[in-house]
Amino acid sequence: MYTEKQVKTYFQRRGLKSGRDYVYRGLRPSDYTKPEIPGIEMMGKHWYTYWAAVDAKNSPLRHDSFEDAVEHLVQKMSQK
Repeated sequence: MYTEKQVKTYFQRRGLKSGRDYVYRGLRPSDYTKPEIPGIEMMGKHWYTYWAAVDAKNSPLRHDSFEDAVEHLVQKMSQK
């Protein structure tokens, strides 16, 4: 499992400071609160879990757990 700081760093490198940024960029709140969207698990109001919404908008990720999704995220981050 990766730390909250690692996940936040991923967002910050892309200029996204909060879940609200996704809404400003055209995603409706329902896009990242519907549990049926693959790759998204509700984790309270922690905005750093909303990264999945961006991928879900284009091509939904299918992960068994939030941990798997974060691992995929950090792998993508380390390739850049």
